[in-house]
Amino acid sequence: MGTSAGSVNFSIDLNQSPYTALNSPGGAVIKNNVIIVNSGGRFVALSDICTHQGCSVAYNKSSNDFVCPCHGGTYDINGNVLYGPPPAPLKKYTVTQSGSTLTIKG
Repeated sequence: MGTSAGSVNFSIDLNQSPYTALNSPGGAVIKNNVIIVNSGGRFVALSDICTHQGCSVAYNKSSNDFVCPCHGGTYDINGNVLYGPPPAPLKKYTVTQSGSTLTIKG
């Protein structure tokens, strides 16, 4: 049985450590069980909780996808299941940018 992600509403400052990684394409950070990725200039925010058994997924910069280390579930940059046992996509959150501040809601 899968697990579900909760709702979030928080902001981060791209000029503050540990979020400066997001200033570069392929940069990723995790906060509040949300992975935020700079995907070629646009920001994507997804739950880091695998929909299979609740393990934490990790962003794979070289293949631009998310992989669960527990059972090999793989999701694309939009959180859709590519292969493996996950029964549903990762929850996707809305990212808005105002200057150096990103707000993640959903």
